Amino acid sequence: WATANADLPIVRYLLRNGVDMERRQPGAPGPNPPMVASVSRLVFMLVEEKVRNEDVSNSDYARLLRFLLDVGASPNPEISGGVAGNWLWCSPLLFTTASAMLRSTVGSEQYEAAVSMADSLLRHGAHLSTHDGPRRQTAFQGTVVDWMRQGGRSDKTDTLEALVKKYAEQPRPPRRCPCGNGKLFLRCHAGKEDLKAAGVDASNGGGKGAELQDGDYCPCSQPRNGKLYGRCCKRAGKEWRETLKEIVEIKSFTATPDLLSKIQEMQQEAQKIRLADPSMAQEMGPQLGDIIGLGMHEAMLASDAAFLMLPEAIEAGVDPAFVYAIRRAPFKFRGHYPTGSIAAGEQLRRKGEWNHLVDEYIAAGKDCRSARQGRCIEVAAKIAANGGPLFRQCDNISGRCEKVEPEEGAFKRCAACRGVVYCSTACQKTAWVHGGHKKSCGQARPSESPGVVYLKASTIAMMTHFHDGLQA
Repeated sequence: WATANADLPIVRYLLRNGVDMERRQPGAPGPNPPMVASVSRLVFMLVEEKVRNEDVSNSDYARLLRFLLDVGASPNPEISGGVAGNWLWCSPLLFTTASAMLRSTVGSEQYEAAVSMADSLLRHGAHLSTHDGPRRQTAFQGTVVDWMRQGGRSDKTDTLEALVKKYAEQPRPPRRCPCGNGKLFLRCHAGKEDLKAAGVDASNGGGKGAELQDGDYCPCSQPRNGKLYGRCCKRAGKEWRETLKEIVEIKSFTATPDLLSKIQEMQQEAQKIRLADPSMAQEMGPQLGDIIGLGMHEAMLASDAAFLMLPEAIEAGVDPAFVYAIRRAPFKFRGHYPTGSIAAGEQLRRKGEWNHLVDEYIAAGKDCRSARQGRCIEVAAKIAANGGPLFRQCDNISGRCEKVEPEEGAFKRCAACRGVVYCSTACQKTAWVHGGHKKSCGQARPSESPGVVYLKASTIAMMTHFHDGLQA
């Protein structure tokens, strides 16, 4: 989907968060890495207009192709198997791009995009030799330039030949980091294995991560907005947090006596939990041990599990499976995600990881409810892609309806505010007339699980101790 829509922010976000470019695509014959397949598909979309997404410009495809090549995709994939329609073979991509140049009008958007793609492919070492056409219609031995000469239009041939000469003796540029800040991969977000394979010492500055700069491409989820971080999310009062790998609101805190006192209380509670459950030390120790030195956002992340282990949390109805998941999830979770704050692909990834942890908890069989009441655990702890409960409860509180969705998405939302859900038309009418929704429609917020409600309430309670120190 991201390839078909040339959605660079989502592709960049997926790569930034560890999508494996060399992983085999399930069921595909031969070597078929997803990113290489994406490169081929982009060029194919440029040539075969009948399958193109009409909402996406040719220049968008060219831009995404350039990004994928910069971060390590192969310029010379040979992929068998049908990718779309009757496309049975992908010859070297330079040949396919040259075909787009011949078929388009000089000066048109399609022609300029094809030239841009050819430039990117040649700069990264695309092969010049060709073997056959995209559909095996002809067998042609020679180079792409030779093939173009046969097709006429010497001006188009001259353009490609000039690019060939420009990059003839140049090695392929070093791989750039998928985070988008323009730095070399080995000096930015490369992992220890990448550094070791390249013979680079991790102590020389590589693999440590890097904060976004104003001139970096913004990782927000708005498709193809093309904005820089300094003119996009940062201007809106948000910032990229490397430790969380997501955009958060910019807030600073003054270390008032009340704040320090409250943090000390949190540390003491966390220490009690670590003594009672040694496994918590590895999960929380590094952050809680130096909590005052962290930003408040990271402090909240570190303290979430501590809050949920307190007796008050159990009394508030927080499910043990929710606690199990939040202690092990590799991301901060606080319920429904603000609109536009997290990319759609990342939302689905989080949903899968979180719900897998809940399934893991149920399968362990340590909870007496697991055998007969696994469903009630899922209702209490699993999450949907938007961060809300996976199985929602009817919001007809005045009618005391306690029905829960039998499956995800079964209940219908209020057509006006879309903030609440009902199991039936009868419940919706009752809530509208007697439940006060007629007055609150538009301000209603989606329901949250008890765990999220408790976390937010705990945060608000703590914030009252130092609200004067909060600076926007």
